[in-house]
Amino acid sequence: MRSERRGLRLLILSATAVHPLGAQEGWIASNPRWSPDGATITFYAATDGQTDIYLQRVSDGALTRLTAGPEMDYGPDFSRDGAWITFYSGADQAYGIHVMRSDGTDRYAIDCGGTYEGNPHFSPDGSLLAFSSNKDGNHEIYLARRDGTDCTRVTSH
Repeated sequence: MRSERRGLRLLILSATAVHPLGAQEGWIASNPRWSPDGATITFYAATDGQTDIYLQRVSDGALTRLTAGPEMDYGPDFSRDGAWITFYSGADQAYGIHVMRSDGTDRYAIDCGGTYEGNPHFSPDGSLLAFSSNKDGNHEIYLARRDGTDCTRVTSH
């Protein structure tokens, strides 16, 4: 019987070494995003029934867990300046947008009123977030200021 391994298998190449991304055995890792300066990669990994956001340094493979807790955390993405990471987090089919510094500090939630808000990405200037939400019954694309104000639907399906 053949054992199948699922998940992301990405090797970080540097001038001197190759470092496996999320090198722990049994992890299911996904959704890698390079930092704008190319020094780190953020991703989410499922371990022991928990899904959290991680940061891995390219130069030496050093791994930092940025989130921990009962919520499932997915879809990290860097701001253009690399100072912030946005992601979505939740449980039991209720997910919301979160923002934190790229070291995992100063985390806060953005709530535009949907029971599912996910897949956030920063605008090029970092002032807005684009994301999907079911606030109005359908999954639509919304924009909000980075502080969570001015939630505006931009699609209508």
